[in-house]
Amino acid sequence: MSSKEKPTLGGTRIKTRKRNIAAPLDPAAFSDAVVQIYLDNAGDLELVAKAVESSDLNFSRYGDILFEVVFIGGRTQTGSVKSDEGERHPYSVIDCEPTREAILPSVVYIQKILRRKPFLIKNLENVTRRFLQSLELFEENERKKLAIFTALTFSQKLSGLPPETVFQPLLKDNLVAKGIVLTFVTDFFKEYLVENSLEDLISILRRGKMEDNLLDFLPPVRRTAESFAEHFTNEGLTDLVEYQAKKMFEVKLKEIKTVLTTKVTEECSVDEVIETVKQLVKDAKLPEIDVVRVVWDGLMDAVQWSGKNQQQNANSVLRQVKTWAALLNTFCSSGKLELELMYKVQIQCYEDAKLMKVFPEVVRSLYELDVLAEDTILHWFRKGTNSKGRQTFVKSLEPFVNWLEEAEEEDNGFDFNCVGGLECLISVIRALDMGSCLSSSGGTTRRRSIHGSPRRPPPGRRKSSSSKRRSTSSSFDHNNGEEAPLLHRIPGRMFLNGSTDHASLFSQQGKKGPNQDAMIVWENFGSMEDSVFCGVFDGHGPYGHVVAKRVRDLLPLKLGSHLESYVSCEEVLKEISLNTGDRKSSESLVHISANGESRVYNKDHVVKDHDMIQMLIGSIVKAYRFMDRELKMQVDVDCFCSGTTAVTLVKQGRHLVVGNIGDSRAVLGMRNKENKLVPFQLTEDLKPDVPAEAARIKRCKGRVFALRDEPGVSRLWLPNHDSPGLAMARAFGDFCLKDFGLISVPDVIYRHLSDKDEFVVLATDGIWDVLTNQEVVEIVAKAPTRASAGRALVEAAVRNWRWKFPTSKVDDCAVVCLFLDSEPNKLSTASFSEEPETASTSTPDSPELNGVNRIDTLVNLPVYVPTKE
Repeated sequence: MSSKEKPTLGGTRIKTRKRNIAAPLDPAAFSDAVVQIYLDNAGDLELVAKAVESSDLNFSRYGDILFEVVFIGGRTQTGSVKSDEGERHPYSVIDCEPTREAILPSVVYIQKILRRKPFLIKNLENVTRRFLQSLELFEENERKKLAIFTALTFSQKLSGLPPETVFQPLLKDNLVAKGIVLTFVTDFFKEYLVENSLEDLISILRRGKMEDNLLDFLPPVRRTAESFAEHFTNEGLTDLVEYQAKKMFEVKLKEIKTVLTTKVTEECSVDEVIETVKQLVKDAKLPEIDVVRVVWDGLMDAVQWSGKNQQQNANSVLRQVKTWAALLNTFCSSGKLELELMYKVQIQCYEDAKLMKVFPEVVRSLYELDVLAEDTILHWFRKGTNSKGRQTFVKSLEPFVNWLEEAEEEDNGFDFNCVGGLECLISVIRALDMGSCLSSSGGTTRRRSIHGSPRRPPPGRRKSSSSKRRSTSSSFDHNNGEEAPLLHRIPGRMFLNGSTDHASLFSQQGKKGPNQDAMIVWENFGSMEDSVFCGVFDGHGPYGHVVAKRVRDLLPLKLGSHLESYVSCEEVLKEISLNTGDRKSSESLVHISANGESRVYNKDHVVKDHDMIQMLIGSIVKAYRFMDRELKMQVDVDCFCSGTTAVTLVKQGRHLVVGNIGDSRAVLGMRNKENKLVPFQLTEDLKPDVPAEAARIKRCKGRVFALRDEPGVSRLWLPNHDSPGLAMARAFGDFCLKDFGLISVPDVIYRHLSDKDEFVVLATDGIWDVLTNQEVVEIVAKAPTRASAGRALVEAAVRNWRWKFPTSKVDDCAVVCLFLDSEPNKLSTASFSEEPETASTSTPDSPELNGVNRIDTLVNLPVYVPTKE
């Protein structure tokens, strides 16, 4: 039997590899070593930096502790920013004085370390973030030191520290709510801006994703633009406040643009879009010129562009312009705004290659759609300042401009290059003895058909059938004597919202449709020293706004043409063909009435300047007569069922002559014997229920009665038709009623002014329907400056309309305040703004004629069919 070997344990022996066994963490020892370096060098940071660099300390493992020692002088407790029980040194950032000079060496020290050990930047980020998140654990003085240190860190452009490390940790709700963050960033901003610009600060905020969120630094209860501005203004950071206001402004513009583009894309109605944009603009308080820009940009963003076909793109733009012309027209309410729109179109067509050739078509469409006026286009063509593509666009627009210039020459008849041309024209007017044929554009009125359409332009040329700004001033260039219409170049003539040293004008559109009120102040009137002409005009009917502005422009010219003509007292009395009955009287007042009586209360003044008074009174009567006669001959304005009131005054030295037709009113503010300011009504509201007016109307077969639902408003009616229901007994125009008692002969009042007379207020019924004479005088007297008197009066009237007649539409308001003393208000300076409404001879939508309420001037229009001659 063979023997067997015993089994043995076999296999390959596995050798184990030797490795470095890490030493246990000992942050306390590292912290003590760094603190000892500080102590050994007595806080000399240059020596400390050299010692740290030459040491064999393990910075890769204890980098956070290194910066804790720098900030607070020792190692922090776990989960806290308080010092541990280990050693500390007194040379940390927290132990320094809260000044730039004391903290800057620590920043330079860290910069040196990071240059040689750049991997430590992550440790600096960690410590900075942890400290900023725990700001509430520091004392107020310590937080200020950290803010200064952080600002110096960015100011010295400390390598690699990202701004989000600083700003994002600050946005903890509890820190913001307590105001700690606001105080910290305020100290940060102030220190950083010592050596850096605002642009550098904005760059840091942008990289920290806080450029658009500066309000987030404020506590929630104070998170408003006003609080932001107040706080940083008090801290002396006005540049930052202005920047924030600009950013908020851009945000508002962007919001309006987005809403507009959405509404247009969703094909909402034009009226809805207009109201929406108006409300947004009102809430944001945006300047008009920026509104025009954002409206155009919003419309263009909503265009459905074609990627390839340029003609389709051009058609899309033109279609968009035509569809939304009413929107553009609403916000292009002046020459400056129209010019800005042209610049926007120019830039759009220049920057978008597919629209280069469409520029002249867009401008032409805007002109035909009554958005751009001729003056605006000609001004851009001759003096445009935007150079982008200008040479190309001017060349492409030249044929259209040539046609406009030909049409302008055809309209004007005369070419006046200076104000002196007006004197020649007035001489011709006086020779003809028939008044002016001027339109408000400075030339003869364009002859139109009975429907208001102009003569047909030459073949191949198109012209708007109704240009609402044809007869208005070019308000983008008041001082331009070449493009501005003749009347609007006359020195001292004002018809817009504004003021001079002696007068304040203001008009505001109501809620009934186009603004049918007009006003004027003409200083140095008639080339006479210390003379002024003032007037307000309240139009009514479909074309009332046109009639009012036409009378505003022509009546002063007619009056001036008659001022040198002598009119005897008998001729004056014959012109005034009605019995006005008893009138209010006061000292120095003369009232001319139709029955031949002149009640004189201070004969000395009247006898002394008898010729001057006769000239003024006679000229006013004659000018009113010729004005109404010319309105009847106007073929471009339908005055059959449209007209206007007028209350005008001429002040020559101490002489005051007032002419009145209709229900507008003139009130004098004067001092009584007790030296109290009281009103004296110079004119009477010439309504149909005045006894003398009613008697005349009945003699002429007209009817006077009030409707059942408005018993307090008597109206003038045709004999056999319940129309038009005019709420006044005298007016310019309204020729459907001129044979039935309506007249345009003015009620003329003369007064010799005394030292107790302070000012005269001329206003339309939009003011007097809701304010008493006493209230008006008090409002004007309490106005902070003369320049603001007109605006204050209109604003008070609008408030009273909404309070007294909440279910009625607010009426148009126009006010002229003429101050009579020789000492001008030092706070008043001549100022101008744009006209609220511009005239249009096109048939308007007339919401003011819909329904019957207390403020309607006309109730119904008579059916009129013109007969063939």
